[in-house]
Amino acid sequence: MSRSGPAETEGMPLAFAVPGRLGTLTGGFLYDRWIVEGLRRRGRAVELVELPDGFPFPSEPRRAEAEARLATLPDGRPLVVDGLAAGVLPEAMAALGGRLPLTLLVHHPLAAESGLAPEQVRALRDSERSALTAAQRVVTTSGATAETLGRDYAVPAERLRVVPPGTTPAPLALGGDGRCPHLLCVGSLIPRKGQDLLIEALAPLAGLPWRLTLAGAARDPGFAAGVEARATALGLAGRVAFPGELEPGALAGLYASADLYLQPSRLEGYGMAIAEALARGLPVLCSARAAIVGELPPDSVATVPAGEREPLTARLADLLESRSQRRSLAAAARRARDLLPDWPAAAERFESALAAPPEVAARLLRHG
Repeated sequence: MSRSGPAETEGMPLAFAVPGRLGTLTGGFLYDRWIVEGLRRRGRAVELVELPDGFPFPSEPRRAEAEARLATLPDGRPLVVDGLAAGVLPEAMAALGGRLPLTLLVHHPLAAESGLAPEQVRALRDSERSALTAAQRVVTTSGATAETLGRDYAVPAERLRVVPPGTTPAPLALGGDGRCPHLLCVGSLIPRKGQDLLIEALAPLAGLPWRLTLAGAARDPGFAAGVEARATALGLAGRVAFPGELEPGALAGLYASADLYLQPSRLEGYGMAIAEALARGLPVLCSARAAIVGELPPDSVATVPAGEREPLTARLADLLESRSQRRSLAAAARRARDLLPDWPAAAERFESALAAPPEVAARLLRHG
């Protein structure tokens, strides 16, 4: 059966498939949850389809269960599938794309995840490229990711939509008295987030006052254990806290007490935690491969090359030794704070992206 057009599907319930429980506290799931809730507030009926977890490397039973669940959707039902699952279900995407309007939501390409073996990178790239060909639309969370999909995955510009995340308004961070700066990094403990690099970068600065909180779930237990062991081996155990995954209230308390926000990620498809820090007026030092950098006015954040320890150590030393530099970055953050989109605006843009005909979508990509 051919796919239904915009006029035929207008007003139909939207199915939104996520790879696990929507309440999972990661940036990708938070984005999905805010968009689903925002669409519902705008009057759009949304059917949540929670697939089994374990993606992008599900067990065969979980893969089969996900494919069976998606196959039950009726012909013509508009469907959004989070790319964490869609990218490794190319056959299912091909079948769905032939009978309903299919949108894939890509936070970042699966093959760009750090710590993968070469054969895993090749398999994920081939699988995701195949899945993307089945979609009428592909929504990304940043222009940088859209450019990557166009360049490396051959997704035509007319199929691409860019919908950056929103940010929840928050009070300005209070910080400390400046004598022992509180450094904060928020994100799952996985290789891509670069917490290992941050520990190595801070080791030469043990003679300076600072304390670090690495907040996030140990989603790669081996990596997380290695980061904690390395901090101990370098004599930093008493200065680095690992509170794990935190509920929003507790996390807000950490942001409020921070003096400097750090995100040394090897890649960020956007960087929602960076946006949360900016919303609180925190000075930010992050990797240049955080896509949010390209969405902000110049000099809103300090950046260093991704994956390189020495430039990170040098910039950290400057910021730890100079309160005036931190103040200057905080002023830049407060200026950027007023330009961050909120979640209602993100939901509106997502809804518009789903409805936009190809020629309008291409214009949104060029000017969004």
